[in-house]
Amino acid sequence: MVIRIVHCTDIHLDKYFNYGDPVKGERRRRDVEANFVQIVDYAIKQKADIFLLSGDIFDRVKPSNSVRSFLANQVKRLSDAGIQNFAIGGNHDAPKMGNETLAIDILQATGIAHVFSDSETFQEKIITVGQEKVQVIGKSYFIKNQSQNPFKNFNISKKADYLICLLHGTLVGMNVSPSNPHATQYNPFGTEDINSEIDYLALGHFHNYFERTKGNTTICNPGSIEILTWSEAPDEKKFVFVELDGDNCKIKSVTLQTRDYENKEIKLDTKITDVTHHIIDKIKTIANKEKILRIKTDGIISMDAQKKFRISDLKREADRLFFNVDFDWGHEIEGIGPVFLGKMNNPTKTFEEHFDRLIGNEIDANKKKFLQKAKQTGLQYLGETNDIQ
Repeated sequence: MVIRIVHCTDIHLDKYFNYGDPVKGERRRRDVEANFVQIVDYAIKQKADIFLLSGDIFDRVKPSNSVRSFLANQVKRLSDAGIQNFAIGGNHDAPKMGNETLAIDILQATGIAHVFSDSETFQEKIITVGQEKVQVIGKSYFIKNQSQNPFKNFNISKKADYLICLLHGTLVGMNVSPSNPHATQYNPFGTEDINSEIDYLALGHFHNYFERTKGNTTICNPGSIEILTWSEAPDEKKFVFVELDGDNCKIKSVTLQTRDYENKEIKLDTKITDVTHHIIDKIKTIANKEKILRIKTDGIISMDAQKKFRISDLKREADRLFFNVDFDWGHEIEGIGPVFLGKMNNPTKTFEEHFDRLIGNEIDANKKKFLQKAKQTGLQYLGETNDIQ
């Protein structure tokens, strides 16, 4: 008998979008929800047997009540259709301090999903699908030591016809790399750690899609379901429909509709006297009120042109032409060099990025581990961060 599975990850419900217009921020949150509804609709239409959520279901440890209700209603639709649901917590779901429970534990409490909320040991559930036994195991993201291998102390043996494993972490090797490079620091494991008895390894954490095989094990990370950062803009957003049939594993990736992102590179030079209207004229040709645009400048302008440059006027007109506009100022002023025109990150984000650079550049394993612990301690005192992938 074929076991039909729908697998998605990194939903990031209730993500905060840092737009000047809160209405647009809310519309972006609705974009994410709409894609999740599309996945649920697909699972019900295809009569899936199992639905897998492999972490970062929420974007924050304490999501709003309305978003909790949204998730519960969608998972209940799956449960009412006879689909068995399994979920683990990711680094965004995991509390940074204390012994708080995961927000997704409500799915377990209401009986509409099996939630493997333990982050230190694998939990398991054996279910029956037709005449077949399916063993599903998983563990949530280990926030206390983010450099720890999630397969540490793995001691589960196969007890059913199929073994499915859920993890939120970093696969090292097999030519896998994330769209966001600093994500590789978190809960890393190698191909040598993957138990050969696992039929399907359902991963989360990287926001870009990948699919690999090791022996009889099929490994898949569907990636996030909506573009959440500029580093993801080139990616197609997907979920997967998996069919397990004996030793065969067939994966069909399903592409989701996402909001359009575009980079617009604009070359400047000293002959341009009105930089504001020069840029406006360039972006008018691609105006789209549903598109998210990033303007990247390059070149050199005169000091006189810089004095006349009205960023507020440019931003006002850009916001009228597009859904949202970001700016990446890369040009220089003649005789002076680059001038900072951007906005400062919040203290938490600045602290996190600083330590990411230190950790990324450190070769010594012990020093790297010390820096990771220092980073986590600092983040605990600064508060939750909403931008770790």
